[in-house]
Amino acid sequence: MKSITAAELKKALEEKSEKILLVDVRETDEIREEASFLSGVRGYVNFPLSVIRMIPGEELKQRFEELSEKTGIPFTEARIILFCRSGARSCIAQEVLALYGIDTESLEGGNAGWL
Repeated sequence: MKSITAAELKKALEEKSEKILLVDVRETDEIREEASFLSGVRGYVNFPLSVIRMIPGEELKQRFEELSEKTGIPFTEARIILFCRSGARSCIAQEVLALYGIDTESLEGGNAGWL
């Protein structure tokens, strides 16, 4: 599984050389309790791991396409980076998505590593 460090992600976001879709896999109530430093970044969406696990695989790409439309970043052109609070759930989400051909990276250390 691929991962990216906070420093690498910060550099990529600053350079704006690629289209990045940041997918927060935390539950919605967690986001309210613990803000994400990435939530204000263009390309940010919330797609909780619990939802990823419940959606039939053939619908996952469709859901990602819908989410990417909201950000203005085409799913097929996006570098998809998953994150959660500490990095554990984003790795699980990455494994699930890989089963259905969705290539992603996980932010090492999650939201906590961004600080």
